[in-house]
Amino acid sequence: MEVRSRPRERALTAYIARRFYLDGRNKSQIADEVNLSRFKVARLLDEAQRLGIVRIEVDGPTDVDVELAAGLERRFGLSDALVLARPPGDDGDLLRLLGELAAAHLQEVLSDEDVLGVSWGRVLDATATAAAAQDLARITAIQLVGGVRTPDGARSSLDTVQRLGRFGAVTAYPLHAPLVVDDPGVARSVRGTSPVVDTLEWFDRLTVALVGIGSWNPPSSSLHLALPEDDRDDLLAAGAVCDICASVFDDDGQEIEPPIAQRLIAISAAQLRAIPRVIGVAAGASKARAIRAALRTGIVDTLVTDAPTATLMLTHDEG
Repeated sequence: MEVRSRPRERALTAYIARRFYLDGRNKSQIADEVNLSRFKVARLLDEAQRLGIVRIEVDGPTDVDVELAAGLERRFGLSDALVLARPPGDDGDLLRLLGELAAAHLQEVLSDEDVLGVSWGRVLDATATAAAAQDLARITAIQLVGGVRTPDGARSSLDTVQRLGRFGAVTAYPLHAPLVVDDPGVARSVRGTSPVVDTLEWFDRLTVALVGIGSWNPPSSSLHLALPEDDRDDLLAAGAVCDICASVFDDDGQEIEPPIAQRLIAISAAQLRAIPRVIGVAAGASKARAIRAALRTGIVDTLVTDAPTATLMLTHDEG
């Protein structure tokens, strides 16, 4: 083979790179074209990267930690996990970023005719806000629990589902009832009124649910605040660690029936377990124990969280 000058070899290297990366030709085909060995072609392709003739960029989200997500999926048997890698500047920034990540996941998994159940919480309100920028499918959105406000009093479960209902493709069914009523008789009466009954009838037809996870130790839960003090004390004494919608669970993910169960207007744990896909959105070191317990319930099969929380859950068996 003749000795080629550097300019000619550089031009040859660029030609081989174009044929390989842009035209889809394999190394053997290119070797035949330029009368070189396959191994020489392979060496020149490596040289193309070293010289900067070829610059490979991977265009994908850099704010998702795939390794931590895979670890959560293995440890807890999840179908999916999405872990926010980018460190937030403050709590408000964390809520916004988690909401954007959860909204992007909803856009990916929802299809026309899906029935989406929605609970409450600041992070779910952030998800609903972020969904305004998404092209959501033609879905039905169902409020899963009666009216209860977030710990800071800013948003209620009704606000979140109504926010989703403002999108032209979403038909919303709010639950016009309080979460807790005075006695079981009143609860039965409320459940039998229209339009409450119209919303409750959707609970057994849900295909996807978006839920928050409340912590009981330390308290970071709208349900915790909504219950009478004596009932909270009884649940804590029974080992309450987290809540999903209005169902309360211990460290092992076992349900603890609240003393006022017959006075709640909300979806049940059994109905939640029957939903094919339940997406839990929660983060924060103080919630790690609650999230771990929630994943042990068998209800949540997809988790959206952040890297510090995921790391804590994977490196500590308790806490």
